[in-house]
Amino acid sequence: MKKIKIISMILILCMLCSACGWTSEEVAPIHTENTEINKLSPYLSITRSFYSEESESGMGSRCFFYDIKEKKLEQKGTVSYTSSHPLTLYSTRNDKIYYSAFSGEGKGNQIYLDNNETGEKKTDQFCDFNYLIQCGEQYFMAAELLHHYCIEPIVCDAEFQNCSRVMFDKKDDRFTWMVSTVPKENKIVFSHYSDNEMREADDVEGGNAPSKIAMLDLETKKTETVYETKYYIDGIACEGKKLILSCAPNGFTTRQKHKIYEVNLDTKKSVRLKLPFYIMDQMALYDNILYFLGWKGDTRGIYAYNLTTKEYDVIMEEVEDEFINGFSLNY
Repeated sequence: MKKIKIISMILILCMLCSACGWTSEEVAPIHTENTEINKLSPYLSITRSFYSEESESGMGSRCFFYDIKEKKLEQKGTVSYTSSHPLTLYSTRNDKIYYSAFSGEGKGNQIYLDNNETGEKKTDQFCDFNYLIQCGEQYFMAAELLHHYCIEPIVCDAEFQNCSRVMFDKKDDRFTWMVSTVPKENKIVFSHYSDNEMREADDVEGGNAPSKIAMLDLETKKTETVYETKYYIDGIACEGKKLILSCAPNGFTTRQKHKIYEVNLDTKKSVRLKLPFYIMDQMALYDNILYFLGWKGDTRGIYAYNLTTKEYDVIMEEVEDEFINGFSLNY
């Protein structure tokens, strides 16, 4: 597995997971009305973990809201950090924080709603999560189900009562990796690779498995492969026919060797973008502004880079004793 910082604990939790799993059959798609999507203002939800003496685990997670129109950052609250990968989401629909937390031995990590500092359990069928994103009246997850191994794309309704496995893989071999939203089209773009191919590549120095880029239509729940590459994908963003990828020869490559490419989805031609940053994590693209978690020199943080004017804003810089875990573009 390539991203050891996220995946290592997932493997341990999988050994504990039992009961409450889904069947191996694909769940029927959710059909929702998305008439309000264009009325929702896209925003960033950011997770930053810290040491906490008040938490049983000794760690906590801060959840931030960033208004991309007003360029204002606001901390919405803190929650305990008990899951293998800290994940929070601020929802503009109900002014609440959702987060992942350990649910008990054999029960995996689940999604909870922070309700007046009390956790309300919303799911029971998962083992772990890499992404949780608000998309109109739905939620998108890159998640691992109990009794399963690979991370897969899943869409849930507003109350997490009805969830769809939108790219069912009977072999349990397809690993969903980098994810981003395309708000204006109500779509999700994500990369995936074969876990078996990646394991074989790990046995070869500098080896890597090829990646495919898929587009998920959240209205129809249909997926389409829009691009393929030999590179390891360490960041993805899309708007219109413009696809931005952070590429590396393999998952162990240093940030200095990562390259950013812009792909035209009509022609499939790619052009390298020489940006004054190192990017090897979450990205998002909206109104031709690239949001990303990366480095400016030796300073790690979340930045907004205008691809037209070449100007950038610092949204958040990493601070001492705290770690920026990630962000998502929500709507």
